[in-house]
This record gives sequence, C-alpha cells and structure tokens, in this order.
Amino acid sequence: MLNKGLSNTTDIGLSDPKCLHQKAITKQNTHRWDDLSEPQLAHLANIANPVLEMLGYDTLEFDSKGDINDARRRYELEMIMKAKL
Repeated sequence: MLNKGLSNTTDIGLSDPKCLHQKAITKQNTHRWDDLSEPQLAHLANIANPVLEMLGYDTLEFDSKGDINDARRRYELEMIMKAKL
C-alpha cells in the first residue's frame, strides 16, 4: 500500500511539495521532534497524544517542568548571548 501511494507522482491536489518526488520514507525525515524543547514538546503532546492513542500509537512522553516565565527567561538570555557575539 505504501509503495503504491508513493509511486504516484502526479499532482493530486494539496500536498507537501517537499515529498512530491519521494519514493520511500527516509530516516532523515523521522523523529524530528526529538530536537524540540520540553515546552514545545509539551504543547504538541497535548494536541497529538489523544489522536496517537486513538490510533494505537505510543504517546509522546515529556517532563512539563517549565512554564511561560521560564521560556521567556531562556529567550531573554539567548538574545543577550547573541548580542554579545
């Protein structure tokens, strides 16, 4: 089924233009979420986990330690460090 779906390279409507000419799923396009920060992962997990669970997949695990004030402080420190370069 996957091979049949990926073999169709004709324009079939709205789609992701980066994968129009892909013949297979590659490892470079998987687990990109591993690089997300904990606050980003927590936000996405709240959205995706109910759907993942309903479809029988493992849910995203995360530590929801930080809050919005922590995120703002990290951003502020990052901007200070970049300004000094």
